[in-house]
Amino acid sequence: MGLSRLRTMLANAISSCRENKPVPNSAMLFFRRLAIKLVVIFFGLGIFAVPVSQVLAQTDNQAQLIAAAEAWLNNVTTLTADFTQRTDKGDQSQGRFYLQRPYRTRFAYDAADNAPGNTPSNTQGDLILITTETWLHVEDSKRQEVTSYPVGQTLLKHLLQPNPRLTAADEGIITTATRDPDNGVVLIRLTKATGDDAGMLLLAFQENPFVLLGWTITDAIGTTTQIVFSNIKLGEALSPRLFIPSDYTQDPQK
Repeated sequence: MGLSRLRTMLANAISSCRENKPVPNSAMLFFRRLAIKLVVIFFGLGIFAVPVSQVLAQTDNQAQLIAAAEAWLNNVTTLTADFTQRTDKGDQSQGRFYLQRPYRTRFAYDAADNAPGNTPSNTQGDLILITTETWLHVEDSKRQEVTSYPVGQTLLKHLLQPNPRLTAADEGIITTATRDPDNGVVLIRLTKATGDDAGMLLLAFQENPFVLLGWTITDAIGTTTQIVFSNIKLGEALSPRLFIPSDYTQDPQK
């Protein structure tokens, strides 16, 4: 299944969520086929799949679906994957994703131009995004500068907490879940109407074994970004240096 098909299915899913319609069967079927293609290595952490799958096999209750996703996220220590990103402006990019819970993520973008249809170069480009407990660091190695923003200004912060919480009514977040047992996909949507982190986050999970396929995030002004993972690995040891931005203020001669 090509990237163009992927974008269409994700767009249909997010559109259906916005309009409170059931997710189309074609989108569910696509996610199922995508899940089959993923290479998921659990490094002895197979306990993730069993209890979650048992819960999902018995219920369509939204609270239990959300709890299952939270339980999976809570058990993840590290995750690495290749990613493909596309914006609603048609920009496309690829790279490597690293997660070390809690708080730490790294998006290392490939050097290939972001034009639609371009082939990834598989070499690191100039742009790196790093999150910590407090900050989202945007590093531009070409300009040798790092710009930092409060990490609380995105709904993704809820995935990075020590105890991931996808429901937060006290913060004005509405969470819904949809399950398709025939195609083995769970979609969870977080929506927030006001505040710095206003917007919508749609998480896509493969049901069995339970694993995160990607997400679509829409910010307060309506800008949409889609992320899809492949070649996922869980439980690998990661260097702490991956989550430290470069310090361009130091004199390289010293």
